[in-house]
Amino acid sequence: MRYYGITIGPIDVTLNLASKPAGLWYASYMFSNITRMLCKYLSADERISILSPYYEKNELADGVGSYHDRTLFSFAVDDEEKAEKFVQEVIYRVKTEVGNSLAQDIKDGLGDEHTKKIAEYINRYLCIHYISVSDKEKGEKSVGETLSPYLDTLELYKSIPVSGEQNYLLTMFEGVEEDSNIYIRNSSLIKSIMDAGGQNFQLFVQGEKKIKNLAYISGAGKVKEQDGEMIPDTDGWKKWKYYAVVQADGDNLGKAVKKIRDDLEVSKVCKKYTKRCAKLIGEYGGMTIFAGGDDLLFLAPVQNRDGKTLFSLCSEISEVYEEEFKEINEKLPEEMKTTLSAGIAVHYWKFPLYETLKNARKQLFSYAKKTKNTLAVRLEKSSGSKIELKYPLKSEKEKIILKFLDSIQISKHVCKDNDGKEGESESTILRSVLYHIEEYQGLFQTAMEQGKEKTGICLDNMLEESKDLAYFKESKEMIWKLAETSEKSGNVYEDVISVLRLAHFFAEKEE
Repeated sequence: MRYYGITIGPIDVTLNLASKPAGLWYASYMFSNITRMLCKYLSADERISILSPYYEKNELADGVGSYHDRTLFSFAVDDEEKAEKFVQEVIYRVKTEVGNSLAQDIKDGLGDEHTKKIAEYINRYLCIHYISVSDKEKGEKSVGETLSPYLDTLELYKSIPVSGEQNYLLTMFEGVEEDSNIYIRNSSLIKSIMDAGGQNFQLFVQGEKKIKNLAYISGAGKVKEQDGEMIPDTDGWKKWKYYAVVQADGDNLGKAVKKIRDDLEVSKVCKKYTKRCAKLIGEYGGMTIFAGGDDLLFLAPVQNRDGKTLFSLCSEISEVYEEEFKEINEKLPEEMKTTLSAGIAVHYWKFPLYETLKNARKQLFSYAKKTKNTLAVRLEKSSGSKIELKYPLKSEKEKIILKFLDSIQISKHVCKDNDGKEGESESTILRSVLYHIEEYQGLFQTAMEQGKEKTGICLDNMLEESKDLAYFKESKEMIWKLAETSEKSGNVYEDVISVLRLAHFFAEKEE
C-alpha cells in the first residue's frame, strides 16, 4: 500500500487576478473542479481509495466550490513505478482538459490561432504536484499528518510565466469592454452546473441569467440606474453602499486529525459543515465563493433586507461548525478541540475587490486565529474612518453585541420614549453617546471602574436630553454588560466605542 498527496495551485495568485465577484467565483470554482476531476479519474481505479476530500461519484454540481486544494488517497499496488505513471497520467489529463475547456470558452473572442497557446499556457500555469510514502514511512500517523509537511514544501514551487505571454485567465475574468462577464457566463463550467440543476448556485440573480456584481451584493439584492451606471439601491441607508468579504477557517483541525488518525471521517464532517453553511449564506443574500474542507469564503451585504446582520449570520455559521464537529470534539482533549475563527473586511462598494479580500485574510490570520474561536472585523468607510472589533464566538460578549446590533431594525428610524412620544433617531442618539464618551474618556472610564450605577449616572448627565428614550436605555445596558465581560477597563473602552460605531453605521441614514 502506498499513500499519495496531491496539491494544486496557484490559488491565491489566481484569486488576486479577479476584480469582480464573477471572476473571483470562477477562479475558486476552477480549482475546486480540478480537485473533483482528480478524484474522479483516480477513483476509476478500484485499487485507489480517496481519503480527502470526501468524494461522492454521483454528486451533482451545484455551483459551490466544495473541493479543497489537497487530495489524499491510498493506492493498493505493488509496482511503485506503475503507480507513479498512473498518477502522472491523471494529472496530465486534468491539466489538458482544463486547458482545452478554457480555450473553447474564450477562443471566439481571441481567434482560433490562440487555441493551442491557451492549452499550453494552462499546462504551464497550473501547479499540480504530488508526493507518496509507503506503509512503513506512514507508520501509525494519519495520511494527512504524514504528507502535509511534504505538500507544504511542494506548494512553494511556482510556475514561471513566459515573458510577454498573455494571461489567458485574466482574459477570462475581464471579458470584453461591452460585457466583462461574457466568457464566464458562457463557460463550460457554468453550463455543467446549469445542466445539473444548479440548486445552490449563487452567482446569478435568482430567476435571471444576470451575474451578481458588487452593487447588487452591497445593496442586499437591490440596484438602480444612475447616470448610466447601476448602483446599490440603498432606500436611504448608508450601510447598503458597503459589501463584506468573509473568510472563516477551523482552529486546531490539523491537531484533531493527528489525534484521531482518520482523514476520511474528518473529511465527511467538513463536507456536511460547508454544505449547510453555503445554504445559509445563500438564504442571507450572500455569494459563496468557496466552501470546502474547513474553509469558507463568501461575499455578503452587511445587513439583508429582512434586517438580519452579517454578524448574526457568522454566529449561525459558528453554531453549525460546533454541531457538525461535536462528535470529533468529544474524542479530543480540551486543548485540541476544534473551533471556528472568522475574518471580515467591509468596504465601500467601489473599493477594489482584491484589496478587500486581502484585508479579510489579514483579519482572519493576523487577529482572529491568534486567539482562536474569534471573529475579527475591520470596516473602512469611504471617508477613511475605520471601525475594528474582535470578540470570541459562542460567548456572552457575542450575545451582547448581537442583541444590540439586531435592535436596530431597518424599518425603525425614530425612537420613542416610555410614553410613546417620538424623539431622536437611533443614529442621532448613537452619535451623541459616541461624542460624549470620546470627549470625556477619562471621566467615563473612571465611572466604569466604579460600577454600573456610577456609569449610568455619568451617561445620564452627559446626555440629559436623551435619558428617557428607550434606545438610549438599550445603549446604557449594552455598555455595562459589555464592561462586565471584559477584564481590563482599557479594553472595555475600545470595545464600547467600536460597538457603538458599528451600531451607528447600521442606523445611519443618507443625507
